[in-house]
Amino acid sequence: HNRHGSSLGSSSLLYSSNESLYNESNFEENDAGLSKLPFVLNFNVNITCKEVRGLKSIPTNRIVYCTMEVEGGEKYRTEHAEAGKPVWESLAEFSTNQILPIINVKHFMENPGLLSLHDNKLGKLSLQIDPIFNKTNWWIDMIKCKYTSNEQFKFKLDVRMEKPQNLKMCGWCYARGKNVWKTWKQRYYALVQVSQYCFATCSYRERKSEPTEMMPLEGYTVDYAEPDNAVREGDVVTFATNEENERHSWVQALYRATGQSHKPTPITQINKLNSTSGQKDLSG
Repeated sequence: HNRHGSSLGSSSLLYSSNESLYNESNFEENDAGLSKLPFVLNFNVNITCKEVRGLKSIPTNRIVYCTMEVEGGEKYRTEHAEAGKPVWESLAEFSTNQILPIINVKHFMENPGLLSLHDNKLGKLSLQIDPIFNKTNWWIDMIKCKYTSNEQFKFKLDVRMEKPQNLKMCGWCYARGKNVWKTWKQRYYALVQVSQYCFATCSYRERKSEPTEMMPLEGYTVDYAEPDNAVREGDVVTFATNEENERHSWVQALYRATGQSHKPTPITQINKLNSTSGQKDLSG
């Protein structure tokens, strides 16, 4: 779940003579009638707040609890527990259309005063997740609030975001194309299946449900490429990942989506030395 890797040692190509590329500026007027609606995805987010550590300075009989939310939605509150045993098994289930939602978990101590309007917030956590995020029995530091002592508070959480069936692949990638994603930068991409034979690659922004740009895969083929193969002609989109295993996963997912007959094969050192023509073919 690292957005900011610096090692981009390998890349992949999508190339075609297909000109049916869509972005935000021409979405509503495209001839194919492609709308953003099929690319607004539905996700289930499950958060279980299990335990809090670091409450030594708080009297053991004080009542504490946690709240959980996916930003922009409803809040869920755990049952009460005593500070001497701040343990729960409270599963909160949320639905969201955001592919990069923010989750908020907060820890409170009940204020026993009769005239008190608000409970004391002890700590909080704000975290961006994505559909491949899955943590079990995960200890994470919370940000302490002004009421608390010098002790470090920790949450023990289960956090899982479930992928819908039509989301075939997703993650942070670098990309650049001739007609779409024209600047080389990191974006969050998703491979979405619209129908049995219709797929599209989409980019999404944080906290947004609709894609910012998208590219139907009809007429495209995918293959491995090398980053020094920079001068290319035709309708080519180049993708790069931080990790080699992510690269292979993306190529295989796109290969299944395009339905092409040619199976992509990684370019090995031997191929580079013995066959330059194969690399030129990749350029279209």
